[in-house]
Amino acid sequence: AGTLSWNTPALSGDVTGAHTATAVGKLQGRTVATTAPTEGQVLVWNATTTQWEPGPRRITATKTADESYTSTTQANVTNLAIPVAAGQNYIFKFYVMYTSAATNTGLRLGVTNPTRVLSANARFRIAADGTASIFEGALTASGDVVISTGVPATTTAYLAEVEGLFICTTSGTLQLTYASEVAASQVTVKQNSI
Repeated sequence: AGTLSWNTPALSGDVTGAHTATAVGKLQGRTVATTAPTEGQVLVWNATTTQWEPGPRRITATKTADESYTSTTQANVTNLAIPVAAGQNYIFKFYVMYTSAATNTGLRLGVTNPTRVLSANARFRIAADGTASIFEGALTASGDVVISTGVPATTTAYLAEVEGLFICTTSGTLQLTYASEVAASQVTVKQNSI
């Protein structure tokens, strides 16, 4: 009788240590920071410090189909929402391609959010290129709305933008909302709005 034993070589590279205690210190040969993440953070590459470290996640949401609406009551824009976590700050921007069935019918845009501080701007094309062709308004609370007053032509897709800063204290969803400026007149948020 006897005993059987073997030697396992120490691990090296991205995973280091012995077979009984290993650690991942690198990903793809790049150092992983020892900083502990907080809720809502993910591992991101920081080119300045040349290491992987906890940071905010970048979320991209894209509309997969045109969506038309004729009411003046705000509705959620399908696919244009992002999850938000308590204790995190978010910089966001929605690019909305839209058309209107009538030149005197504008688009209403807003955002809803769980709680706390929201500061955003909404911009719309309301006239032909030149002076006074852009309308801009402020969104300062969940459910607040900025209303444009028409479009230069009904056959053209125009770009509206909503961008701002959201300081989140309760986890939930930051949701883009829309409606028609004029009851029973159709506005359409186009596919590939993002």
